[in-house]
Amino acid sequence: MRRHAHRLAGLATALDAWLDELLTSTLFTGDEFTGSCGGGMSRDAEYVFTPAEDGVYAFDTAGSAFQPLVYVLDGMCAGSQVACDGGSAWWNSRAGLAVELEAGWPVTIVVDGSESEFLTVGDYVLGVDRLDGECPEEDLCSAIPPFEVHRDTRAGTNSTAGSCGGFLEPDHAVTWTAPEAGTYLVSTRGSGFDTVVYVRDASCGGDELACNDDHLEDVEAYTWVTLAAGQTVVIVVDGRAGGAGEFVLRVEQQTPSSCCTPSLVPGCAEPSVDECVCEWDSWCCMFEWDEFCVTVASEACGAACPGS
Repeated sequence: MRRHAHRLAGLATALDAWLDELLTSTLFTGDEFTGSCGGGMSRDAEYVFTPAEDGVYAFDTAGSAFQPLVYVLDGMCAGSQVACDGGSAWWNSRAGLAVELEAGWPVTIVVDGSESEFLTVGDYVLGVDRLDGECPEEDLCSAIPPFEVHRDTRAGTNSTAGSCGGFLEPDHAVTWTAPEAGTYLVSTRGSGFDTVVYVRDASCGGDELACNDDHLEDVEAYTWVTLAAGQTVVIVVDGRAGGAGEFVLRVEQQTPSSCCTPSLVPGCAEPSVDECVCEWDSWCCMFEWDEFCVTVASEACGAACPGS
């Protein structure tokens, strides 16, 4: 169910009428709001939306001419923030989030600009979809990592979405309880389409703990999440750009590597070195501990690496 800024098929008539009035540019708007994810120095556009029925609603800005951010406020403009997403990368031109809303209870949707980007105003697309379907589809209980789940999202529904994608595609969600405290790598290595993977705390409507669409330049998704013993999460495999098909969900427990050794796991085992390197380059703590991170650790942050 795809839509553009002026039309959204398949939802209530009231929503169609609301979208007919939608402006498509922040060039001539004011700067009225600021979200927790940014927007304090950029022009913004805001719309009051009252859902016709209970459900999970996804809001995203795919197809915009600049990198916007989007956030939802409770009530009509002056309410507290419900959720905020600033997008993942300037080349994606997308920010998005999914929130549970009650029928008849208004929220304010704000499209804003990120002051961290060169271009903070321009034409945008605001997409709205009501998601439905079963979530989660199965319970993996306290399966011991490493383990794999082989399924097919074509048999699923579009029941939820992550901040990094999955707004339009069918998904497959599983509940899993961490058997012990630790950092876990959640990946879709070996899947047959362009996947998105995200992790929510406790339930399908819980806080998003991690989300990844294409690790580095790969179509496979990799993300890390640190959990307490007995903590239950919902792991969702979703699609990007209409993608759906057979997938492999793999969960394995990870331990930080030596600061002197490249690793797919972000961070390293020496806290002082880890903190120092990540001040130089946050990539090292967000995505992976690559050769550059090792070099910074050795040459600038005091890691006792062989040959340094």
